[in-house]
Amino acid sequence: MSVLYLVRHGQSEWNRIGRIQGRSESPLTALGREQAVALGGMLRAVLPDPGIDIVASPLSRAFETATIIAGELGRAAGEVSTDERINDFDVGVLAGYPGWDVVAADHPELARLRLEDPIRFHPPGGESGADVLARARDFLAAREAAGRDTLAVCHGVINKFIRAAARGITGGDIIALGEDQEVVYRLDGATETELRAGCDPHAHGDAARSRADPRHE
Repeated sequence: MSVLYLVRHGQSEWNRIGRIQGRSESPLTALGREQAVALGGMLRAVLPDPGIDIVASPLSRAFETATIIAGELGRAAGEVSTDERINDFDVGVLAGYPGWDVVAADHPELARLRLEDPIRFHPPGGESGADVLARARDFLAAREAAGRDTLAVCHGVINKFIRAAARGITGGDIIALGEDQEVVYRLDGATETELRAGCDPHAHGDAARSRADPRHE
């Protein structure tokens, strides 16, 4: 059975200011680059196969994180491939990608669903949570068929859905999966292990909430 190492991209300008996901161009902050370097150093010490496949979401911050990690592993940037299946939510026609404070004001039912039941979350014209879960399952099946260990770098939302698919979790329980930018999740079938990189302790976004909310423990 192949093993999947799942990394969330480091802090970017967009998640630093709380913008809605879905925008493709969003460079890492200085802290995000530090997080990627620390993750690469930890992975260099623990990965069993130096030839592990490195796959990233096409989103710029995920790909940037992946190339930094690749460099720390002694790999060329050209060895990082992308896979649309681990891209973030397609937010549909919420044009302009407003912050979630705007979404909550104008579409309170969408903000509530995203927090309480992401499997049913469905922006106007965009993907439902079920759609995202389906492509997470498809990605897992493809990597298993390839028969190679994989390091996947993606956004926090699809990170949760991939882990949920591997563990057979559905519905509102998906949101209860914690996520940290300095943690690598090792998925071996339905068995999940957290590997911590010891990055800068400053917490941001969902990582900060996961430590504050007992549901994420």
